[in-house]
Amino acid sequence: MVLQRAWIHVVTGKTGSSSLQHLLVTSSQRLGEQGVAILGRILEQQVAHQKLPGQPWQDNAGWSRWLAAIHSGESYHSYLACLNEQLYHLEDIGTHTVILSNERYLAQVDIMMPVASSLAKRKLKVIVFSAVRQHSEYAFSAYPQWGVRHKTIPGRVLPLRQWLRQSPPQFARGLKSWPDCSGVSTEELCSTAKDYG
Repeated sequence: MVLQRAWIHVVTGKTGSSSLQHLLVTSSQRLGEQGVAILGRILEQQVAHQKLPGQPWQDNAGWSRWLAAIHSGESYHSYLACLNEQLYHLEDIGTHTVILSNERYLAQVDIMMPVASSLAKRKLKVIVFSAVRQHSEYAFSAYPQWGVRHKTIPGRVLPLRQWLRQSPPQFARGLKSWPDCSGVSTEELCSTAKDYG
């Protein structure tokens, strides 16, 4: 069967994304029987099906290592090489749909554009779907996790208002950038971007 679709889950945290990703991974065998493959957050779910050795960034928490590789000028070639090997294998076993999901895709769309373009060049329909929360709801949910428990800003714990000044929720810019990516259909995104302004 020829690969037909690539779903890219463009999402913010605090939208149930971790639960969805966990469900996809734990259901991967049943999905595979129906021709659907989970590539993961950063190609970590199908690493066993590539001839290239696994890359240092190919694990569930490898995004920061991939960013470091990009800045060193190494990563796109290796990422696309791993992706293509995985896709060839998946096509051979009858896969028609692949899914990528990562909370970082929304804010760093420029990094994912070459990936989406590569999928489109293989004649896959690249479908982007997204979920964001209302800004105030996101702030009150995100602050206890990233402002207090797992601090993303070094130093003392900041009050909510100060934390938001340094980590403001900004969703529309990322949503509106995805339609500029070659091969990505815009219908799924325009209404989402308008809704969240």
